[in-house]
Amino acid sequence: MPKKIIYTVLIVLVLAAIIAGVWLASSLKARKYSVVYLSSKEIYVGHLHTFPKLVLTEGYVLQSAPADAQSGQPSLQLSPLSGKAWAPAKIYLNRDQILFYGPLKEDSEAGRAIKAQASK
Repeated sequence: MPKKIIYTVLIVLVLAAIIAGVWLASSLKARKYSVVYLSSKEIYVGHLHTFPKLVLTEGYVLQSAPADAQSGQPSLQLSPLSGKAWAPAKIYLNRDQILFYGPLKEDSEAGRAIKAQASK
């Protein structure tokens, strides 16, 4: 009988360690900004947590602005989701709606825009 208890406790400890490891890895990845492309053609930038659910925090939405008078080309703007009356603190994402996601390059236009807004 004691061997069954020992094995059960060991299995529970191993499972807890695996879950904690996956959660820690997700949290470490979320320290950097990620870009999320949705099937609705919306693009979000923020800290993406992947475990246990896909959650975006400190998010920005990438929006197309009207064409610039000088260049004639539309520009892209990052609008923060926080600070608005309707904005949630977290966005829970549906995995079925995500086309792809990945880390944001710090030297990209979006990366520089986020750094500029954070320094204000």
